[in-house]
Amino acid sequence: MENLIINGTFAEVTDIQDNYIKTTEGEYVIFDDVEKAGEEAENYWRDMADNDQSEFLCMVGEKALIEWGLGNSYAVGNIAVSSLNEWFELTSEYPEEHHASYDGEEIEIGNMNRNLQRELGVSMPCVAYRIN
Repeated sequence: MENLIINGTFAEVTDIQDNYIKTTEGEYVIFDDVEKAGEEAENYWRDMADNDQSEFLCMVGEKALIEWGLGNSYAVGNIAVSSLNEWFELTSEYPEEHHASYDGEEIEIGNMNRNLQRELGVSMPCVAYRIN
């Protein structure tokens, strides 16, 4: 397997699946940039709203959906918005809240060998989010 310096720490990559990597330091999801990570987060929530409404209702909350439906401002998290579409857009602006379930941090990776870049389908610099 490949080696990687992530967040200033040397880590051995032990498994790769799509854009997920498992290292001796933890597991990460990796994207080309923050915009791609944001698109993925927004798509996740839109897909859940379209295809699993009961789970979406549980995650977002009935009060939020009612308030937004009435055009009122309501916060799911720290920032209030006035519609479901505004909330979807907000999720793309803060991808670390969706992807970085371990610590909520976005990590910029500026050094990765070309073989690992090709295998993950990313270029440098890229961003990572620790998932555990």
